[in-house]
Amino acid sequence: MIKTAESGYCIFWDELCTIHEVKPRMCKVWPFIESILVDTSNWAVIKSMCPGIRENGNLDDLVECVRMVLSEHPKA
Repeated sequence: MIKTAESGYCIFWDELCTIHEVKPRMCKVWPFIESILVDTSNWAVIKSMCPGIRENGNLDDLVECVRMVLSEHPKA
């Protein structure tokens, strides 16, 4: 779990990411995280928290996108 400020947002969030250049892998790939590959219903949870995620979309396309993003940011 990440640390959050009283606002509930990441401690490094101040209207934008204040550590963008060195942010952790999880932040770089968000919201395309491994848990979606385990269970695509996790996308609904993420979508419920983020107004920037479209309501419509194909789950097969989502899985493809997650795999692509994760391949671009391999674990260290």
